[in-house]
Amino acid sequence: MVLDLRVILTELPLLALLFIGMFYAGAESANAAKAALSQGFWAGLFWFGVIGVGLCLPLLTVMIALKSHVYRISYVVINSMVVIGGVLILRYYIVYAGQIYLG
Repeated sequence: MVLDLRVILTELPLLALLFIGMFYAGAESANAAKAALSQGFWAGLFWFGVIGVGLCLPLLTVMIALKSHVYRISYVVINSMVVIGGVLILRYYIVYAGQIYLG
């Protein structure tokens, strides 16, 4: 569970670097990054799916498990399912939003 915490806290700066790199890559990339983060379906998918489900929910699950000092099987199963769902949402977002905004 502590490894999940480390991976989540490592993923946040990497996502930030992805969009920072797009902002500084040029006018088209900056506009695509702004649109992908603030407009329509893809912005909602990023903020709710990637950040909410993929990062905050597993982080919350890990913190609850660490606080109670009890690693029940339900915590492990729920955390695993949420992490896998978050990874799939992130992949979906990167592939499809990248094709729409940069393709």
